[in-house]
Amino acid sequence: MLFRTHSDDRELPKHRFGYNRSHRIVPTICRLLRGWAVRIYPNDHRPPHVHVVGPAAEARFELHCDSGRVSLIDNHGFGRSELQSAASQLVGRLAELCERWGQIHG
Repeated sequence: MLFRTHSDDRELPKHRFGYNRSHRIVPTICRLLRGWAVRIYPNDHRPPHVHVVGPAAEARFELHCDSGRVSLIDNHGFGRSELQSAASQLVGRLAELCERWGQIHG
């Protein structure tokens, strides 16, 4: 099953996104190599985007569903090569991520 929901109890860092999500049950849509979680928050906003969450890092990528690409919105803690790896993996799953965004946000 590609799309799963996980409860992840790890403490996430407080960061410039403005809040700490450590006490929420958060949907993990899939996992990338290195174990990074890809999340779409149900109460989030447009444009379509995902959060890639690592042990001490988080980045947001916009999903350009029509053009088949992703773009970095912001980053806290990932290195350049990690961001490139995440973007490449997200592009490989873009159709599924766009479909899931539509299911969650209508």
